[in-house]
Amino acid sequence: MNHVKQQLKAERVQEPEAAALMVRSVPKTALKMEQVKCLLKDMPGWKLILENQALGRVREFAIPAHAEAFAGYVAKLALTERLPVTLKLTPSQVIVTVHGVPQNGRAAALTDEVIALADAIG
Repeated sequence: MNHVKQQLKAERVQEPEAAALMVRSVPKTALKMEQVKCLLKDMPGWKLILENQALGRVREFAIPAHAEAFAGYVAKLALTERLPVTLKLTPSQVIVTVHGVPQNGRAAALTDEVIALADAIG
């Protein structure tokens, strides 16, 4: 039994995860506001909010269970992409805010990844 413990201690499951986190921590390039506005033209319902540091959208649902399911989908998608999202859920709507990514101690900026997440949310 002691031999098995030593073998398990030698294998570190966390190391591959740490390497994946390091890859994700590469600084993202902020988009210029003209670029963001141009991209938003093809994304109906999305608007610049919070002093142009986030994107917001309201989705309406006739059935509360559908609103809940959509909120769960958005939460999982944001977690997978490791991007900050705020959700406000009422029985008939989900208010989604996709936040920009802080840039070297400066205000949050909208990046390609933020735009892609908002586009994926729909």
